[in-house]
Amino acid sequence: MGEFWLKSQQEAEDLVRGATLLGTGGGGSPEEGRRLFSEALAQGLKVGWVDAETIRDDDYTMCVSFMGNRARLTPEDERKKLAMGLTDFTYPDNLVKAAEVLIEVLGFRPKYVICPELGGSNTPGPLCVAAKLDLLVPDGDYAGRALPEIAQCTPCLYGLPMLPMVSVDKWGDITVIRASRNYSMAERVGKMLAMAAFGNTALAGFVLSGKDTKRVLVWHTLSQSLEVGRAIRKALEGGTDPVAAAARATGAKVVFEGELVNAETGVVDGYYQGYHYFIGRGDWQGQEARIWFRNENHLLWIGDGVGATSPDMIMQMDPSSGEPVPNHSLEVGRCVAILVAPARQAHRNKKAIEQLGPRHYGFDIDYSPISVDTEGRG
Repeated sequence: MGEFWLKSQQEAEDLVRGATLLGTGGGGSPEEGRRLFSEALAQGLKVGWVDAETIRDDDYTMCVSFMGNRARLTPEDERKKLAMGLTDFTYPDNLVKAAEVLIEVLGFRPKYVICPELGGSNTPGPLCVAAKLDLLVPDGDYAGRALPEIAQCTPCLYGLPMLPMVSVDKWGDITVIRASRNYSMAERVGKMLAMAAFGNTALAGFVLSGKDTKRVLVWHTLSQSLEVGRAIRKALEGGTDPVAAAARATGAKVVFEGELVNAETGVVDGYYQGYHYFIGRGDWQGQEARIWFRNENHLLWIGDGVGATSPDMIMQMDPSSGEPVPNHSLEVGRCVAILVAPARQAHRNKKAIEQLGPRHYGFDIDYSPISVDTEGRG
């Protein structure tokens, strides 16, 4: 697709819609993503991306992202916030602040900002940071979906460094992590900082050479997100099925449609985690399904059988509005269509499956790739 610059709110909403669907239930809040784009466009900022081929081997890149979860705070946590005086933000745009602090730590400015993953805010956020700091974003990301753990992104799968890493919360707390035992420990430290901030922080890290960046980037995912969101909108405008349009645009299969009847959820070690239970409707009348998620969807059962697992992409969307539904906003009584797309090529090797497959999450289930041999529903 080459370079692309957002010219309208409609294009921004298409991009958020597609990235949210490909975020497999996680990847942040689409409401926040739309707000970020709306503010950036209102300020006249140039928001968009360039072809990743423009990255030179001797360029440097950095990655910025939100970390934490979007679970609603308990009344007790809300009381704790008030008791600690956390009523107004010191850094409303903490993602930009994290990037600025990392640049100070490095002593130089990387030329590119990389999106960490696809999602409602974890894709718009880096694009807006780059626009505000006059940096570039290549057409790609480090996951091709959303993922709950740092060790699952492609730089970690290739053993590339993530540190130094900067964590900034909106309340004014800044932490620089210069060394860590391993990826998992760095993840844990980051999650604990997010929990201390009552849910979320902004991170900046993964300073890589252009050569390494191109080696681990999942290419063309930003343009794909735009195309997916646009396909859903055009289906709605034309009076056709948005779910079938989404399935065609993502190369997915629609495997279930039904109503959420029960949710067993909670925050575990900083992750929003649990089960969603559905009863079928339409072609799936009389059937049941359930999804286990850790921020994102990772295991799907239909009836007594396993329907799909990570690293295949288990996505969910409202069949009426066409809007993707992140796990943090999925409520009992809502109907969703569940789509499954094959795993990205970067996630089909042994090491990736060990990090993303069902056994990684403690389930005695082997990963079996989904076969998509039909278009649309069915």
